[in-house]
Amino acid sequence: MSFADTFATELGDRTGTTVDASGFPDSGTVSVDLQALRQFLDGLDDTGRSTLDIIASDGVDLSQATDASGATVIPGGALLTLAGTVGEPLGNLVTQAQQAFDVAMEDSGGSQGQVASTGGRRTGGQVTGDGGGSGNGTTDQGEGNG
Repeated sequence: MSFADTFATELGDRTGTTVDASGFPDSGTVSVDLQALRQFLDGLDDTGRSTLDIIASDGVDLSQATDASGATVIPGGALLTLAGTVGEPLGNLVTQAQQAFDVAMEDSGGSQGQVASTGGRRTGGQVTGDGGGSGNGTTDQGEGNG
């Protein structure tokens, strides 16, 4: 099975819906979308993230969100459309999509070196950690929440 077919099947199983493989044509596109959406969500405060989760959970296709010039304001491509379709908070969908991505990469013979880590942090080209804990392996010290 191709990457797109495996990814769509896996993600569909995880979200309880049918996922159209044509929205996720290749591992590169999915990798970029996953990474961009995770970084966007990580940059939001709790209120902003909760607001987007509520909107997506209510079935709104956030891929259609644009600024005054018509430029897309939330990265994530087809993942945003899927979140609205299945009524899934964005954070949950990103986790499910990452898991489906990992399976599809393994099943399609893709290189794990191309995986967009949405849970870890990149340090020197390596993915480390699970996104939890108190440190993130970077040097952006001095910034705190609160």
